[in-house]
Amino acid sequence: RRLVLELYREKTGEYLTEEHLAQLINGIGYCTNMMYGEADCRRIEGEIRGLGEVRSDYHSWKRENHTMDFDDMLFYALQVLRRQPARTEALRRRYTHLHLDEAQDASLLQHTIIRALAPAHLFYVGDEDQSIYGFRGACPQALLDFEKTYPGARLLKTEENFRSGQAIVRAAGHFIAGNRHRFEKTMIPACAHPAEVTLLDAGQAHLQYPKTADCLEQLPAGERAAVLYRGGLSAAAMADVLMRRGIPFALRDRRFPLLQDTVARDVLALVRLALDPGDGQAFLRIYHKLGCYIGRDAARRAAESGAPDLWQWLADGEDFPGKSTARLSFLRSFFRRMRGWEPTRVIDRLVLELDYIETVERRGESGYAGEAAAHKLAALRSVAEGCADLAAFADRLAGLDSLIDSCARPDAAVTLSTVHSAKGREFDRVWLVDLFDGVFPGGPAVEENLTGSDLALEEEARLFYVAVTRAKTRLTLCTAGEFCGYELLTSRFVPRLLEQEDASASAAAFLALGVRRGTRLSHRAFGFGTVEEVNTKRELFTVHFGKLGRKTFSLASLRQGDIFRIL
Repeated sequence: RRLVLELYREKTGEYLTEEHLAQLINGIGYCTNMMYGEADCRRIEGEIRGLGEVRSDYHSWKRENHTMDFDDMLFYALQVLRRQPARTEALRRRYTHLHLDEAQDASLLQHTIIRALAPAHLFYVGDEDQSIYGFRGACPQALLDFEKTYPGARLLKTEENFRSGQAIVRAAGHFIAGNRHRFEKTMIPACAHPAEVTLLDAGQAHLQYPKTADCLEQLPAGERAAVLYRGGLSAAAMADVLMRRGIPFALRDRRFPLLQDTVARDVLALVRLALDPGDGQAFLRIYHKLGCYIGRDAARRAAESGAPDLWQWLADGEDFPGKSTARLSFLRSFFRRMRGWEPTRVIDRLVLELDYIETVERRGESGYAGEAAAHKLAALRSVAEGCADLAAFADRLAGLDSLIDSCARPDAAVTLSTVHSAKGREFDRVWLVDLFDGVFPGGPAVEENLTGSDLALEEEARLFYVAVTRAKTRLTLCTAGEFCGYELLTSRFVPRLLEQEDASASAAAFLALGVRRGTRLSHRAFGFGTVEEVNTKRELFTVHFGKLGRKTFSLASLRQGDIFRIL
């Protein structure tokens, strides 16, 4: 980790966030564990910023310093087995029985090593439906191909579930059967205890955390519960609510601290700039997301000016390319008004007046960048609920990580965890939060599915299946329809689990065509308009055309190509 941080900083002059660091480290290991050649590695490098250069320098550093990491040990072990057949045969004779547990998590490289060593007696134990480490190179296909790889092998299915009640087992079994790349199985509950699967619709995304806490306050004595999430800032928001209510909690997997997140740092910079309009560091962090219409050089000069009000300095100073005095004056007035606002209103206005989510969407690498930003802003708004003013909110954001770590209790009845870290564990009751398309399942998986590949989306489905099957007696699915007017689509996994009508296919089609509430477009007859409503179930959308009023169209009209032009 330290080495990759240093190499990246040497190459770019930038500091890595925890999330980006994890992507780089996983990417380096993924290429090795998938046994990729240079062409395949270059394809992966194009998906993770900086991976190509860092990966090359990382491998060079290890060779120069005679050092290996764990993936190297696997790689060179396979080279030895291939180049020294006498030694390989001696190992086969010495170890006559080989047992691989958790086989669904082994990588292609590891399976290849096992095949090179394979004795007459080889026994795999695994569940391809619980293979959730594809980002590290896990290869569930090796289980599916086991009988082809080892002719004469027998497949034994263990289809009895000893953890969950009937309703959970039935729903989970129905859900995972929707994946194509798996063995057919019929899971049977061995437990006689009752079980329940319910939906908690919070309405607004930020309300799912306090509403979940309401339920946790009623947790029966002796029972254990978990709040599970895909990632993001959910841990911080949920822990904040629990601390304020005095509900003890255990915490697993703090890989991505609050202030390592881009959106959280943007919000903190926004607040600090409101409190001190001369804060150059905060200004440089946020200016390009506020529509300032100034370049990097002008922003740097402003930050280094020492002026007590950077907005005034920019508005009154020399002209810069693209400079808009009206916009700078608006921002100066906006930040001045902010000082007297409640922290929750700051988040709301960031969305409604400064168009922060739309800016993230335009700059984002994924078509679901807006959903991810809305989810994170909802978590931050939940934190803001408990703060009296902006100074208190800034202090809360800056100190929340340390506070959470100091308050977490390993023996608490309530556990906060990512789904990945909850694998192998069980709880009486489970709440799954942030169930939005673009969050869980993640945006890249949904977009890849739109291009015809279902591998990434199936792994997301397996992750959801793992989350669902952590619950013994009660499973609650938490979602919401919007955040500050920004429409959020309920995760396509929810209706699939509950056997309800699924509108996600048409929702995905609208998004793929670039249409959502607020989209500006041009109609060949009616002119310019703004999308006011999208009905994914009926595959209709409504556009407001100024003096012509509102008109409703079908999804099919979008696909014709000559009726609408997206602006």
